[in-house]
Amino acid sequence: MSRATLYKTLSDPTRLALIALVSEHELQISEIASILTISQSQASKRTKELFERGLLHSERRGNSTWVSLKTQTLNDVVVRDALNEGRRLCILHQHFERLHSTLALRDQENGAPTQSPVDLPLLGAHLRPFQEILGRPELAIDVGCGEGLATRILATLYQNVIAIDLNADQIRRCSQRMLNLGLDNVETYNLKLSDISVKEQIHKHGGADLIYLSRVLHHVTKPEELLRQVYQYLKPGGRIMVIDYVEHKNESMRSKGDLWLGFDEKAILGMLKHQGFESIASEEIPSTECGFDEDANLKWNYFVAHKV
Repeated sequence: MSRATLYKTLSDPTRLALIALVSEHELQISEIASILTISQSQASKRTKELFERGLLHSERRGNSTWVSLKTQTLNDVVVRDALNEGRRLCILHQHFERLHSTLALRDQENGAPTQSPVDLPLLGAHLRPFQEILGRPELAIDVGCGEGLATRILATLYQNVIAIDLNADQIRRCSQRMLNLGLDNVETYNLKLSDISVKEQIHKHGGADLIYLSRVLHHVTKPEELLRQVYQYLKPGGRIMVIDYVEHKNESMRSKGDLWLGFDEKAILGMLKHQGFESIASEEIPSTECGFDEDANLKWNYFVAHKV
């Protein structure tokens, strides 16, 4: 695509707003039309134009077409500027408010409440002062980062963050979210922690100050082996943080890829001690802080420990 074609494509305010919306969340054509208050045919036309120019990712699922922004397009400064202008237009015309309402309605129909994705930029303002207390250590690793909620927090509190996940779609959304927020200190990988590319990045920093595993161990065939790797990759004095389910009997979770139905607290404490971790703290997380997903009815524990 020529630069002239790109400039012409991005000269339309509706296309700019559309780009901003799908950078925040994957949307259906009908949802885009509703949020922008245009007809579905107009939404389809503008989406097609952006797709043909390589700016959007489109996927057909059942009777619906789902649209999101291609992460790699944000390497172009012109596209980044267009995204910023699109966000300004969405704020000016209350498109983000309608986006939130649309997502809330969608999740309500699916039986689960939602949180607004546009709350994330404001989160940084609350987190930034904590740098003065924590000293902003050099490197944190978010293992099983998903769409990047914890990654976003770590990116403000640490100088560098490595976010890894084996789900390619999740890691794509995480990358896109970090780019949208202007967080250029995050590197994302659709790999395992033990992959050579990840190990090389950790080695460049002399090890990690923190490795965070939220609801990861129950997906792993050998949790002890993963904890051994974590210990190996931490700097002396580095910390591991683990969140996982208390042992339960909900067999339906196996359909979600759970290999373990949670863990007895003593089991995780034992595995951490066996690897050499010390100063281990653990506590059950209040159910009110466990979200609204299918695992919210399970009990969760957290563990924090040091490498000596």
